[in-house]
Amino acid sequence: AWALSLSGGTAFWRVILPISVPSLVTTGRLAFIAAWNEFMFALAFTSSIDHQTVPVGIANFTNLYYVPWGDITAASIVVTVPLVILVLVFIHQLINRRVQVGVHAFHE
Repeated sequence: AWALSLSGGTAFWRVILPISVPSLVTTGRLAFIAAWNEFMFALAFTSSIDHQTVPVGIANFTNLYYVPWGDITAASIVVTVPLVILVLVFIHQLINRRVQVGVHAFHE
C-alpha cells in the first residue's frame, strides 16, 4: 500500500479492511455462538422464567421423575438449525471473500 503511495485512510479501506473481514466475521460468529450457548451465567443471573435463555429453558424441561427426551430433542433441533444455517451462510461468504482477496492480490 505504501509502495503505491496510498494515504493511511485509503490503505486501511482498500488493503487492510478487505483482508481482515474474514477474521472479523469469524470472531463475531464465534462470539455469537458462545453467547448463545452460555449456560451457567444465564442460569445464575436470571431470576424469572421470562428472562431465561433457550438452553436454560430446555434444561428446565426435566422433572424429578420424568425426562421428556422427545421434547428436549425437538427444542434442541429448533434452536440448533438457525445456528447451522447461519454458519453455512458465513462459511460460504468467508470462502468467497478469501478467493476474491487472493485473486485480487494475484492480479496486481
